[in-house]
Amino acid sequence: MSDDDQIAKRTTSGAAQRACDNCRARKIRCDRGSPCSHCKSTGIACRTTTSKAAGEKKDRVQVSKQYENKIDRIESRLASIEQLLRQSNSTKALDHTVQSGTTSATTSPNWNSSAPYTPHINSSDLQVNEPTSLKHPQEDTGLQADSTAAKVVLEESLERDPTISHDPQVGSALKTLRKLVSCAHIDIATKADDLRPSSGSISGNGSERPSWDQVRPVVERVEREKPAAFSWMPTLWDDMCQKTRSMYTRPEPVSTIDQVFVYSCMSNTCSEFSSMDFGEAADTNHQLSAVFSSLMLETLKTVSLLTPASLEAAEALLVAATTTVGMCKPSLSWDLICATAHMCQNLGYNRLARIKPSSDPLYDRKTILFWSVYAMERSMAIRLGRTPVIQDYDIDTPMIKPSEEIPATAIAMMRFWVDCGKIQGKICAQLYGPSVPAMGLEERARTAEGFVDQLETIRQDRIAESGNITSLSSDPRGNQGTDLLLQGEDIILYSTITVALYAIPSRHPRHFRALEAARKCLSINRAISRNCVDNVYAWTTYCHWVLMHTPLTPFTSVFCNIITHPQESQSDLSLLEDFVSSLQSGRRLSQGIEKYFQLCSVFVQVAQAYVRAKKTQLGLTGHNQTTLQETARDLQPAISEFDQHLSSLGFLGQQADGAQVDACGVGSVGEEGGLWGTEQQQQALLDDPGLLDWYSGNVSLYGLLEQDFY
Repeated sequence: MSDDDQIAKRTTSGAAQRACDNCRARKIRCDRGSPCSHCKSTGIACRTTTSKAAGEKKDRVQVSKQYENKIDRIESRLASIEQLLRQSNSTKALDHTVQSGTTSATTSPNWNSSAPYTPHINSSDLQVNEPTSLKHPQEDTGLQADSTAAKVVLEESLERDPTISHDPQVGSALKTLRKLVSCAHIDIATKADDLRPSSGSISGNGSERPSWDQVRPVVERVEREKPAAFSWMPTLWDDMCQKTRSMYTRPEPVSTIDQVFVYSCMSNTCSEFSSMDFGEAADTNHQLSAVFSSLMLETLKTVSLLTPASLEAAEALLVAATTTVGMCKPSLSWDLICATAHMCQNLGYNRLARIKPSSDPLYDRKTILFWSVYAMERSMAIRLGRTPVIQDYDIDTPMIKPSEEIPATAIAMMRFWVDCGKIQGKICAQLYGPSVPAMGLEERARTAEGFVDQLETIRQDRIAESGNITSLSSDPRGNQGTDLLLQGEDIILYSTITVALYAIPSRHPRHFRALEAARKCLSINRAISRNCVDNVYAWTTYCHWVLMHTPLTPFTSVFCNIITHPQESQSDLSLLEDFVSSLQSGRRLSQGIEKYFQLCSVFVQVAQAYVRAKKTQLGLTGHNQTTLQETARDLQPAISEFDQHLSSLGFLGQQADGAQVDACGVGSVGEEGGLWGTEQQQQALLDDPGLLDWYSGNVSLYGLLEQDFY
């Protein structure tokens, strides 16, 4: 084709009448080819945008208010879906997740322990934030993820049910549950700042170390009067005083392990002193305790995983693990105590029987450290459903004997913890381990009751020693703290008994003992709380050292019974309400207690709503029967969803042959096979996964308290 023909073709083309977009953008001459010479030489795409005709008619879309509202609803739903997809776990075959949130501490109202607690949580108590990019290492796997997913399905399925509008209390309970569950997905590294006190009485912003003028009175007081905390480790406080002085008075930098040791010891010391003082002195010590807790968390971030094993490092991690339990950080506490246990094994502290005490000046110190780690590790193992690091067959270290430095009261208390720890380890392995499904029905019951008998023997021995008990603190004001620790032993004992007895199949005639032990545990806690009305700081210390070191099993056991027998649950519901009410006074003093309170109060609110819905469904005499039947029929889908998803959490007994398993465990006589029914019914009960499901659901509640950093 000739040049004249090409020019003629371009002039007849509508698009060629304009320069290409690239030439017009660069302000250069365009030959208006297709492609033009400039675009062809530079190797870029040649495009020409045609202008819209000036006289083209424009259509205006008229949108009514009805369609505007519909568009707004669609946009809101799309935004929710986008948020859920952003938070979904990529490795789980689940389509539903929840928004991230954080629990904001609120100032508690006046506490009246005699009044029943009615949970009421404002929307401001649990604010929903944007999700973070970091996740917990175990966020996508394990009991925490499973329980969180099941709870999400529970609240979402109920929200989709239009009949939920018939019971606002149920809707409110589920709304609060959703906000609480969302807290499990927070990146805990961002939460360390929440421990920083806002009071101006302490210099710095919380991350800065308090001045020596503020710390010196505490150190001098420790030198005069030994605290009750860690009284079984007498050298601990001498080391703390010496290392604290070195940190403040010497120019040489202090090692990371020594910083963790000083900060954690100071946190426990100031917390105990706050329970012994009153007024401004108590407030100051409490603020110091919060500051040192925050400093300890920040320092733990820099501790190397390859820290060499040493006596000082093991002691520092032990005290830090104890402190983080009170801060409601169970996974971090478990990691610290496991690291400490490995150090003890590497140093040979689990096999000190071949060493003569006279040949090693540190023998007593090593022995005390080992048994302290052993007791705490077993306590955490039964709470978190983990396997202990230190096994009994690998131990020959004898228990230490009382001396001038270590009082008999402290040794007796440690022996009690160790004896309970041995039983707790056996309960984890023999009643909730992988071999449980192979056990026979009676064998399982005998094993559980055997552990209970051993625990009762430990309790009787402890009662026999009570006449020789003296205060663990040299200050008479510390007697209340000693009394609380001793009274807390019953909480440890009965919570462990509850865990053991709940391994008995639910239709066994002696399973009711588990519920009795749970009620006994909550009743003891209610009595202790009423004795601490006048000293909030002492009660806070008790919560840190006792409640948060024991399983939630008594609480969940009574909750199970309420869900199973809502018509006969008023006394059990009062126990749960009183338990939550007892936590209110410590909320403003401890973020750990605040999180503990939020968790328990949500389940109390769910129990109250469930009982109310069930009573409405059954109807009351003297009312219009037709209306009651319609209301019951409307509530049935919501109640069925409650039953289904609470069962998947382990909070309801599994169903066999269409019958509801009795959470109280009163056995029933079969038609042909006597007490245990027919052979097929016995086999169905043996194969029933309800036991492990219940334990998994109970353990997985700690996933809602997970706010740790790694």
